[in-house]
Amino acid sequence: KVDSTLRGNIATLAHTMQEVLGFDCVAYTPAYPQNGRTVKDDTLFLNGVPVNMTPLNSDPLNPVLSSSVAASLTLNGQSPVHISLDCIRKNEITRLLADSGQNAKFFAFDAETDADLRDIADAVHAIYDRHRVLWVGSAGLARILVHKADDYEIVRKPPVLAIIGSFYPINQTQIEEAVAHNAATSYPLDI
Repeated sequence: KVDSTLRGNIATLAHTMQEVLGFDCVAYTPAYPQNGRTVKDDTLFLNGVPVNMTPLNSDPLNPVLSSSVAASLTLNGQSPVHISLDCIRKNEITRLLADSGQNAKFFAFDAETDADLRDIADAVHAIYDRHRVLWVGSAGLARILVHKADDYEIVRKPPVLAIIGSFYPINQTQIEEAVAHNAATSYPLDI
């Protein structure tokens, strides 16, 4: 899970995890429609405004200078394949992923609705059902994957690693709840 406003070292984290842990592909979208974060034409919108034109562009610690989702996943000249809403809604994701072959490992998806996120999850799973997918996204994508877990053996099969780099009280409560119900083991890192 990453920040839904493109803050943080998303590209470095995703590329490093993909390489070191041997994931076959990275499927990325920061969309979180329920919280007003949508992606269209590779632009992240916050309540209808490109995120770099919101007050987040003057954040003193992590200013958001670009609203390009693909740019937030680009590292060392390696850019992701952008998957448009049109492609998603015409059910062409599976074909596009298959056509990209082994050359493309990083995919950045548009998404405006939870239905788009479900379509992304279904299509990526269909093409990579026997491969390891690194899902990178907001809580919106995480929620879709959790609800799909019963349908996807690849999601149900342990191990699943979640890195939560947030100090928000709700995130800490969620971690404590998962540990209390023996659904997770927590390994706090000194950042």
